[in-house]
Amino acid sequence: MENNYKSYKLKKREKMARGIYKLTLEGRENARPGQFYMLRAWQDYPLLSRPLSLHDCKEEEFSFLYQERGKGSKILTSLKENDEIKVLGPLGHGFEIGNYKKVAMVSGAVGLAPFLYLAKELKKRKIKVDFYAGFQEESYALEDFKPLVEKIYISSDKGLEGFHGNVVELLKSKKIEDYEQIYSCGPNPMLYSLLKLVDPKKTQVSLEAHMACGFGACLGCNIETRSGEKRVCQHGPVFSGGDIIA
Repeated sequence: MENNYKSYKLKKREKMARGIYKLTLEGRENARPGQFYMLRAWQDYPLLSRPLSLHDCKEEEFSFLYQERGKGSKILTSLKENDEIKVLGPLGHGFEIGNYKKVAMVSGAVGLAPFLYLAKELKKRKIKVDFYAGFQEESYALEDFKPLVEKIYISSDKGLEGFHGNVVELLKSKKIEDYEQIYSCGPNPMLYSLLKLVDPKKTQVSLEAHMACGFGACLGCNIETRSGEKRVCQHGPVFSGGDIIA
C-alpha cells in the first residue's frame, strides 16, 4: 500500500494550544467532510502511520489539526516548512449533509478537527449551524468558525472559559430538540453520553479508534454496532448515532 501514498510539502506548522498543532500541506485534495488520511513523515519507525481527520480543504492547500500524543505525532510536530509528508486518502465514510434548516455541531477537545470543513459545506447550502465546542482548558482554533456559524457555545472542564463542565452537560440547558441533525466528534465516552441525551437517529458521530492500515484490511478497528460488526476506518469513522451501541 506504500505506493498509494502521495507526497506533499509542508507549507506551515502552527501551535494552536498546549499540545495542539495544525499542519497545512501544499496541494489539492478532493475529500468529503469527516473523511480522514493516514500520514507519515518517517521510513520504518514508528511502524504505523497516523490517522488524522481532514480539518480544512482549499484550492491549493489542505490541513490537519491534531493533538501530540505518541512518537508519530511528535515527529509531525518536529517538521519544518517544505519537509515532505506522505498521505494516504481520503479514507472512510464522512458526514452526510441532508436538506436541513438548522443543525448543531458538538465537539470535545480536538474533536473539533473535522468541523471547519463541514461548517463551510453547511454554509454553502445555507444551513444554519450552532457550534458547541468543549475543551479541557482554554479554547483554540475557533476564529475561523465565526463567519460560518450562528453561535458558538464554549465549555471548559476546568472552568477557564464559558460553561464550567463538559460539552454534554452544556447541552442539557439548550433546546436540542430544535436541531434537525447533530454532528458530533470527540472522545468516545463523550459521544456515548451524548447519544443518551439526544435522539440517536438524528445524530451522526465520528468515532475514535486505533488504526493500523486505514482501509479495512487489518481488522484492528472493529466495533460492534446494532447492524453487526463494522470497521471504523472503512464503514466510519462517521456513523449514524442510531447504529451505535452506547
